[in-house]
Amino acid sequence: MTRKVSQFTFLIACLLVSGLIFIFVSNQLEAKKSQTRPKKASVQVLPQVSVIPTKVGNYQPVIEAFGSAEPKYSLTLEAQNSGQITNLAKEFEAGKKVKAGELLAIIADTSYQASVATQEYAVTSAVVALKEELRSAEQALDEWNASGLSGQPSSDLVLREPQIAEAKAALLDAKASLKEAEQNLEDTRIKAPFNGLVVSREIVPGSYVQAGTEIGTIYNTDRMDIKIALSAKDWAKLPSIETMQKERWPVTLTDVETQAKWQAYVLSADSHRDSSTRLRTLVIAVDNPLQQTPALYAGSFVKASLKGISMGKLWQLPSTAFSQKSQVWYLNQENRLAAFSADPVFSANGQVYITPPTDLQADEQRVLIRPYNSYLEGMKVKSNLDASQPQENSRKLLAQKSGSQENSANPSQALNVKGDN
Repeated sequence: MTRKVSQFTFLIACLLVSGLIFIFVSNQLEAKKSQTRPKKASVQVLPQVSVIPTKVGNYQPVIEAFGSAEPKYSLTLEAQNSGQITNLAKEFEAGKKVKAGELLAIIADTSYQASVATQEYAVTSAVVALKEELRSAEQALDEWNASGLSGQPSSDLVLREPQIAEAKAALLDAKASLKEAEQNLEDTRIKAPFNGLVVSREIVPGSYVQAGTEIGTIYNTDRMDIKIALSAKDWAKLPSIETMQKERWPVTLTDVETQAKWQAYVLSADSHRDSSTRLRTLVIAVDNPLQQTPALYAGSFVKASLKGISMGKLWQLPSTAFSQKSQVWYLNQENRLAAFSADPVFSANGQVYITPPTDLQADEQRVLIRPYNSYLEGMKVKSNLDASQPQENSRKLLAQKSGSQENSANPSQALNVKGDN
């Protein structure tokens, strides 16, 4: 019996201990739950944007346009008379240069020489006929005076006035015919009308040509012209045509295929706009194009670049700063995003030039290099210039600290500094 009581007592004790342990653990868990955990401080992370400092300045726009190089003159030579080609000059070959007045070909001229001789005879005969009429008129006047009649003859035939007029007209006609015959004879000798380059030759020795037959093509080598069409906006960026002509306004030509370059100048401009394109033509010239290095050939397709007048109060920005919505984004004094719409005044070499609003022209502004469509006006941001400021300050502090350490290591030098102060 006593043994059973002991076992029961031991069991009760175990239960009491277990209950106490359970109560203790429960109290500890409740205490932990009741403890207030410290809240983490919320940190606002601002988006960073890349900006460049920008202020207004004066810039000279560059106007670019394309055109084809064409010779000053281009002429298709045609025969003025009929006949057989009896001689060709060695220089009358495609690709060769010829000088003004240089003989290129000769047409058989026997019949034309005969015509000149005939007209010379006709002129001589007309001179003799006129002299005879003048002599006859003198005799008639003497006879009229000797007759004792007063006044003038009833007919001008008496003093042979109509006959003299006829003889003079015949002489003029004979001289004109002689001049025409001489010109026809001269036209049998085909000459270069100007300094040029032979493009093609259509005749050979023995060819029979008629008046109007094509002989060849030649173009002038003294000057090459390039015509470019410019809009009204482009013309507004240039000085007056009178100024450009007077100063031989410089133009740079670049071959589209080979990238070769030539220096040219403004020659003239059309005084009207094309009715369909509304563009006005500017004529650019290059002197002695075949003597340039490299030579500028007719038909070359080139890009013409010329500077305009200086324009003020403009921002120079990378092309990426101009958004797809034609806006320019910048940071205000509170580091908040702002934007305005603008039209580029001109662009060149990956840069755009715009006129900023009046209130942004006085001070330097921070313009976003690459704005995104997700940006909203008034958004608080951090710029790359702000991010680099602490680094700059750190560099200054390190420099100052390094200087202090050097002074401590060298007391005499530190004393000298104090003495200077």
